[in-house]
Amino acid sequence: MTPATRRLIAIAASVCCCLGMLPWSASAYAASDPCTALTLEEISQGLGDTFQAPIRTFAPGGKYKGDYVSCNYTGKTLTFEIKQWQFPWPELRDRNLRTVEARYRANAQSSPLPDLGADAWWVNDLVDRIDGPYETYLAVYPTASEAYQVNRRDKLVALAKLYFSRP
Repeated sequence: MTPATRRLIAIAASVCCCLGMLPWSASAYAASDPCTALTLEEISQGLGDTFQAPIRTFAPGGKYKGDYVSCNYTGKTLTFEIKQWQFPWPELRDRNLRTVEARYRANAQSSPLPDLGADAWWVNDLVDRIDGPYETYLAVYPTASEAYQVNRRDKLVALAKLYFSRP
């Protein structure tokens, strides 16, 4: 067997090993999938729109950030999104917390949400919370002209309370 053939076999074995782990990774991750914390009915009733099942986006952890998950729910007049980042290193989490807090304190349209935790904020149709190694935000984006200039703070905060009350 030539060295090139050995290299090719090693690469093929590595790829097969990685592909074999994909179903395990996805099923292990499903238990903590933020897209399953709220039902479509809860989101639709909470925001007063009819939403479709979410489009999920997953990204594996990198050198400085951990896993990332995005859940996009499309409605008739709104899009609802849940995003979650993991900061596996305490130093990165603390730096991110300081950056987020400084940004929100400087924004005249933001306010703290102590009912959701010490590090939870409201700003422009967005609830952002840092808890442990995770930063999670829930956001609403208008997609139809009649959905602009509508105050959804109470509805989104109520939905966020429901979301964060679940394991």
